[in-house]
Formats: sequence, structure tokens, C-alpha cells
Amino acid sequence: MPTLVTVETSARLHLGFLDLNGNAGRKFGSIGLALDQPRTRLSIRRSPMPEIEGPERDRVAVHLNLLCKHLGLAQDYRVVVEEAVPAHAGLGSGTQLALAVAAGVRRLDSLPLEIDSDSLLLQRGARSGIGAALLARATQVARDAGATRVWLITTNDNLRAIRFYERRGFRIIAVHRGAVDRARMLKPSIPLVAENGLELHDELERELILALGPDAQVSADAHCCDVPPTVR
Repeated sequence: MPTLVTVETSARLHLGFLDLNGNAGRKFGSIGLALDQPRTRLSIRRSPMPEIEGPERDRVAVHLNLLCKHLGLAQDYRVVVEEAVPAHAGLGSGTQLALAVAAGVRRLDSLPLEIDSDSLLLQRGARSGIGAALLARATQVARDAGATRVWLITTNDNLRAIRFYERRGFRIIAVHRGAVDRARMLKPSIPLVAENGLELHDELERELILALGPDAQVSADAHCCDVPPTVR
């Protein structure tokens, strides 16, 4: 496990921000052009007490708080923002900063990168459509590999993710009642109440059918996995 992670990301220009055609089902669409300068550069390491230094400290603190609560991590990090893309200048500063923090935390804790879900969690990419584009790409990769379905799990509190996947055809195939409660018994740092005030208890399993081959099965109804937590 690394002791120090440094993340560097470039600024970007948005070209063609309004979706004037309207066929995409949303108001915005864009092409991103990466720039060498300015850039965002930050480092993150373990610390006995949470510390954040450099520009954009308040925004980093918000992102770090959301990530740690979502991932069930203690907020024992020292983040130093060495450079930051100027805010409110049309250079993608908010998204770049948020995803840089997410990438740093995940790398430091040896967790896989999840750009699409982190974008939703940190409320980034809603205008540029980065989450939708990434999901579409992942779905196409699965289809090209011969997969007949894609499945995923969200927690019951994540309303943004629930809306996002529902709009893209992911149907509920199982409700795992108490799954988060059981995980919390192993990892007490998982919060009971989410940032939006909803209690965090269950997992929702969803799937998207990619192809109807001879072995493909479509779930007609969702089923419920009701397993009470056990104490040992």
C-alpha cells in the first residue's frame, strides 16, 4: 500500500456547451479540449489528524468528507494542493479537483478507480455528461466481449445514482435487505445516516440486458434477499 500519492490533471476547455438539438435528452453536451496549463496537482498521505493545505481547501474538504463516508474510511489524510486550476473560469476546475481527490484516496487505500460513480457522488459531470459517457463506453466494452448483461449495486441512500441508472435501463433484480448493516458490523466506520439524511441499510442490485442469446435470461420480477444481521 503506498504511503504518498500525487495526482496531476490538466485543465480543459468546453466547446459547444448547449445541446441545441435536444436529442440527447438533456440540455448540455460538449467536447473537451485538454490544456497543458493551468493544471491541478495535489498529494495525499496518512496523517494522525485531518489536514488540508493550499488553494481550494474548502472544496477539497467537502469532497474528502463525502468520499470517506461513502467508502467507510476514516478521514486520516493530509492533502496538499500544490496547484489548482482557477475556479469559475470555464476550465473544468471543479470536476478535475473532485476526481483528483477521489483518485488519490482510492490509490492510497488500494481501491479500484470508479470514475463514473465518484462523479455522481461528488456531483460532477452532470453538464458535460462524463458519467453517461463512461457508462456507455463500459457497456459497449462488455457487449464487444460477448457479455449478455451488465450488473451493478447501489445503496439505498444514493438517489442520484438510482436516478442515473434507472434512466439508462438498469432494472432492479434484487433488494439485499440489511446488506449495509452487515457490512457495518465488520467496518463500524460506515455511517448510519447518509449526507442526504437517509438511513443507510440496503443494497439494490440492478442489471442491463445487452443481448438476448440462447443463454440470456431476463428477470421478470425483482426478488428480495431478506437476511437478518447476525452477531457473533
